[in-house]
Amino acid sequence: MQPFGPYTLHEPLGEGGFSRVYRAHDQRRRVDVALKLLDPAATATEEGRQRFLREVEAARRLRSRHIVPVYETGIHDNRAFLALRLMRGGTLAQRLARTPILDDPAAAQVLRHVARALDHARRYGIIHRDVKPSNIFYDANGVVCLGDFGLAKVRGLVTVTKLGQIIGSVYYMAPEQVRGLIYTSERSDVYSLGVVLYEMMTGRVPFQGQSQANVLHAIVHSPPPRPRQINSRITPEVERVILRALHKDPQRRYASAGELAAAFQQAAFPGQAPPRRIATQPRRGEGPTTAQRPEFWVAVLGLLGLLLLILFLAS
Repeated sequence: MQPFGPYTLHEPLGEGGFSRVYRAHDQRRRVDVALKLLDPAATATEEGRQRFLREVEAARRLRSRHIVPVYETGIHDNRAFLALRLMRGGTLAQRLARTPILDDPAAAQVLRHVARALDHARRYGIIHRDVKPSNIFYDANGVVCLGDFGLAKVRGLVTVTKLGQIIGSVYYMAPEQVRGLIYTSERSDVYSLGVVLYEMMTGRVPFQGQSQANVLHAIVHSPPPRPRQINSRITPEVERVILRALHKDPQRRYASAGELAAAFQQAAFPGQAPPRRIATQPRRGEGPTTAQRPEFWVAVLGLLGLLLLILFLAS
């Protein structure tokens, strides 16, 4: 165990090119968290500081059941950190390592929950740009959440992306990201989510190669192998959904992650009603629904009273 400000660090949970994540105990709140510590060198540069600011900004704006909550951000001993909810169900990457191909209901749940996270972020002007299984988490109740907005493109925040610079994890990049185009949109996230769907249904990513350069070239120039050639249980309808999500032209993909999730639901479960979205208590930063506002019920009772008065006078 190692102290870090008000936190006590325990075992590492994972690491990336810019950071390492530990299970940590928050002495103030008396709760375990996932503590993400950025490499000091990562914030020593302007690019590193911008990356940290993007994650802080995304954390500040987003409040969704399907986005990993960020409890605190800051700098301690010249090291930037984020304290996040500890997702005890592990990641989708860990699940796929155990079960390379998911059944349709399990894949649909991942797709539906991640789509809600992406669509919620899009409403706040945020594009994730790094959707992949290791950034998709399960909580203790099996609810799927999207995390790690460190590469997010945030409206209103200056970024340091240059033309020709690659952003994101290689296998899940959209062609326009590979080309290093400055303009990316929610359809780039749709492509990455399509790669995740392809992997859940076939047990592999669509483009593989002996080098990163080979993979990047294939993403831009080669058609993906048809999913049904890898997994014959995939129906033609589901295959069409996957291939549309992976179209090279962003304008020919689904317009949003939610549209992709709905198309998969319809293709995989024809004739079934879409699953109902369970109403949850509004989180901090989200207002109550119309039916939860007291003035709504006051208005309803007022109309009922007026109707009864009219009926009485007419009798």
